Amino acid sequence: MYKYNLKKLFLISISSILVTACGGGGGGGGDTSGDGGYYTPIPTVSLSASISSVQTNTGFTLTWSSTNANSCSASGDWSVSIGTTGTESITESSSGTKTYNISCTGAGGTAVDSVSVEITDPTPTASISASVANVSANTNFEINFSSTNADTCSASGDWSYSLETSGTLIIAESETGTKTYNISCTGAGGTAADSVSVDVEGISSAYLFNIPENTRLVGQLTSTIDSTDDIKYSLSGDNASSFFIDSDNKLKFLIPGDYEYASSYSLSITAENSIKSFNQDILINLEDNQNDLSCDESFSIMSSGIFKYCWGESQDNPSGTQYGITPVSQMDITFLDQTLLITDSNFAERLYLDYGIILVDTNERNWTNEEAYKIYETIKRIPQGQREETSDNRVFSKWTITDSYIDDDILIEEINDSKIISISSIAFENATPRIVSVENKRASYFSNRLHHALVRYVTSNGNDNAAVNKILLDKFSIKTSPENDDYISLTSNTTDETAQRFQDFQPAEIVEIINIFEEMPKGMHSIQGLNHIIRRLNGTLHPLYSEAAGVAWPSNGYIEFMEDAFSTSSLEDTHRLIIHEKAHFLYSNVFDNDLITDWIALGSWSHESGDNESNFQNVDGWMTSNQTEFVSAYSHGINPNEDMAESLAAFILNPNILRSRSINKYEFIKNRIMQGRYYLSIIRDDLTFKVLNLFPDYAYPGKVKRINITVNGLPDEDKELIVEMELHTLDENLEGASQIDTRIFSETKTYNNKDVQTFFDLRLTPKNNQSTDTILKGTAQISKHAMEGYWIAKNLVITDQTGLQRYESSNDFGWRMFVNNEEEDLIVPAYKSNSATFQMIDSKVIEGISTQFAEISWDYDDENALNWCRAAINDEINTTYSRELDGSTDNITSSGGTCTIEVPFPYYYPSGTWHHNFILMRDVANNTSNTYLTSSLDANLNNFVNNSLALDENGPTININTSNPDTSGPVLDLNNINIDAVPTNPDSPNGETIVTLNYKVKDDISGYITGDMYLRDPNGTNHQYYCYIDGRDKLYPEPDSVDKWIDYSCEWVLPVGSAPGTWGVYDIGLRDRAGNIATYNFNETIIVNSL
Repeated sequence: MYKYNLKKLFLISISSILVTACGGGGGGGGDTSGDGGYYTPIPTVSLSASISSVQTNTGFTLTWSSTNANSCSASGDWSVSIGTTGTESITESSSGTKTYNISCTGAGGTAVDSVSVEITDPTPTASISASVANVSANTNFEINFSSTNADTCSASGDWSYSLETSGTLIIAESETGTKTYNISCTGAGGTAADSVSVDVEGISSAYLFNIPENTRLVGQLTSTIDSTDDIKYSLSGDNASSFFIDSDNKLKFLIPGDYEYASSYSLSITAENSIKSFNQDILINLEDNQNDLSCDESFSIMSSGIFKYCWGESQDNPSGTQYGITPVSQMDITFLDQTLLITDSNFAERLYLDYGIILVDTNERNWTNEEAYKIYETIKRIPQGQREETSDNRVFSKWTITDSYIDDDILIEEINDSKIISISSIAFENATPRIVSVENKRASYFSNRLHHALVRYVTSNGNDNAAVNKILLDKFSIKTSPENDDYISLTSNTTDETAQRFQDFQPAEIVEIINIFEEMPKGMHSIQGLNHIIRRLNGTLHPLYSEAAGVAWPSNGYIEFMEDAFSTSSLEDTHRLIIHEKAHFLYSNVFDNDLITDWIALGSWSHESGDNESNFQNVDGWMTSNQTEFVSAYSHGINPNEDMAESLAAFILNPNILRSRSINKYEFIKNRIMQGRYYLSIIRDDLTFKVLNLFPDYAYPGKVKRINITVNGLPDEDKELIVEMELHTLDENLEGASQIDTRIFSETKTYNNKDVQTFFDLRLTPKNNQSTDTILKGTAQISKHAMEGYWIAKNLVITDQTGLQRYESSNDFGWRMFVNNEEEDLIVPAYKSNSATFQMIDSKVIEGISTQFAEISWDYDDENALNWCRAAINDEINTTYSRELDGSTDNITSSGGTCTIEVPFPYYYPSGTWHHNFILMRDVANNTSNTYLTSSLDANLNNFVNNSLALDENGPTININTSNPDTSGPVLDLNNINIDAVPTNPDSPNGETIVTLNYKVKDDISGYITGDMYLRDPNGTNHQYYCYIDGRDKLYPEPDSVDKWIDYSCEWVLPVGSAPGTWGVYDIGLRDRAGNIATYNFNETIIVNSL
């Protein structure tokens, strides 16, 4: 089992502090043997080398001296005759560790010493050069190469000769373009490489053209000449008079070629400018066309009534090119009592015939054949109903295209069994693979953005369960619930729960899961052992891992998601979690031992048992000595499995952070797991801005070098904890920190046969009250009822003002903290069975509006008072999330009390039945309990969850009728967002930058109250900022603030040291008073596959 925690970044690892002490004493005395005997001095000897490491065949010196010795002898890797003192020059011809021993003997005995020297092979070098930087095609030039300390050399790139270790080759290239010649030389000391490039100039058009008769176009003339002057072409030869070159440098017949008149033509082409001139002979062969109809010009002379269509492939357009016209009318379709003309495109016709998609041109925008082709090619990848030989499962829809931004790139309106679609042209830009050159290597470049929009179409934004299930099962071999809702069998080896603890995924949630699964390579779509993804009930926590937003069970075949996985204001948090949990199945069920072993070594991981291999799947007992090469505190704090899950998610969604934190992990995933495939994260261009910094802060905050811990308070008093930490820094400005976060755990004790452990979080801030410092201090209050004993901080997260983080484990620092409480409380709060109520109470006038109120209450048993209590309530709508409500405790007695929560129901809350289904309580000693009110079907289940009653009695409900329910989030005008960045010190920019975001929002009923804005710097570090709206604390909106577009502006100041380069807004989350969240993601994931 592996879990992921979106709320906290502090995790449990096991360490111990070993304290050893040593001491000794002794008496004085002179040198004596007793009874008047004589003292014989003992020999000593010292041997040293002038260097600890040296290359073969390079001399060094051994030096030795001795006392009280008569003779010395050498052994080991030297065997010369030596005196009692001296030096010896040594030269070794073979590599390895050489050990030199010396033994010196005198009357008092024998003394020995030794020294080791590491002998290394010399590192090879390789050099290659060309006699020219540019050359004409078919012209000789020289390639010179040489090497040192190498045994063999090999050629690659645009030459493939068998090479000696040095030499010269004469080369002539017939093809134009940039040619790269690589050399790699290998010796005992490793491998060296070099390369050189030469631009080959000349006419690059084909020298042989095979074309159909009755056409005029022969081909496009191109050339490569190293000059900015315009290139002019001319023709010569016996057949030159039959051809001409048009303004686009296309070679054409004056009169369409006729095979019966002449089947071939030869001529010479000259390309020249003011500097250079090149010639090339070409041959044109005509192909006999029996039907005598050309594919281009002949359309202008066709007889009336003849149908003619010709399609040709295109190097620039994957949809190809349509030649000519159709002398018949466009296809017309009756759709929702309208007659529509399908776009004049062969792929538009295919979309209608196969999928019922009707592409319609508008005054704003016409469809292109390439766009129709991209829809056709993309939608074929999505399992769905279509027209087949024996059935017609098409869903008919009308599609228009716009150049404006649309939320999720597609707008879907459903009318009866038909759909009206508006789609943004932006989704098409990278929809089909394009061939690009990356680092002189060919690669395909595309994104799934259009695919994501089409999944929304096929599934009706996730509302069509049949379509959703077909995609999940056919593409990913996954179901969203067990057969017959048998959650008891599914969870029998994990949490033993019934269906009442779970719910269906919300439509938007399941679309995100499908689309993020699609970003992973096809070989990872269906993973061995992953059969189900399930969703826990809104408002409830995981019974074993209360802070987890997702939990993967590779041995049991499923992933479970909590509400927190989706109710975040950042879509990328959700996307990262989805990949993270699926990655656990790769680690446990797919990756082989060699790959895992290498990954563990790369992360400097070790298991406390000393046996890494036997503990690959063990989640506990791991620790790493590395402090910075991780994408998050979570990836550092648990085990190599979590490190892989976090790193793989970053590789796909935010590759820059993995590259900047650990280029070795990035290359490992790229080459060992992705087989050369990698990703780019592209933020919408108009939401990016530049940060200038002549003095960037790329230094991680310093290591902790001192910790002072003070616990003030008598055994019967509440305590004050004071922790002060000092960092080791060479530069206080660059290596200081803005905060240190840690989670402090009590000892684990047993009460009523259950393990009890509590914790609290502590944040240390700069002692100097500035933005950063090398000394940070934090305080916390500890109840006199908290657990007595030793408390430990297992991990530290040290963060500087630019977001760089250092992670330290308990083996990196010393910690000792004792809480002396004679009144410790080990009893968790206990819910009293059947005491929960949820009922209406008298209305109240709030802000001049009569408001309905309800009251939730329950009784509890506990040894001491509660610190706080919380309830979760849910409405019946499948697109909303729970509301968590904090209450007050009253009627407190020595054995417990009552928790009471008043709940306002303003007019914008949803109407219908509301359920109270979860209780969370924490007492003053930090003991915590969770209680489920979900009507379990099986009271005999083994609910083995510590600190949870898990009663699952029927939760109380109420029925509410409100006048104007609000179930949709604020709307962001995607076409009216502006971001501006101005350095505070433009003459000498230091990264401190004023960033202003201007945007428009409309909320229809309850009113927009806050925005969460997420920025990403060039290194991939994410930064969250907030836009707070005036009046956000009021229960009701001002009348003039709803159901209209309102301009907003937020301003932030990026700190000194901020990374220079291009920043961008990648996520925006908007909230209204009704609790609705609208999330907008502006990041496009580009997939690059090496060819």
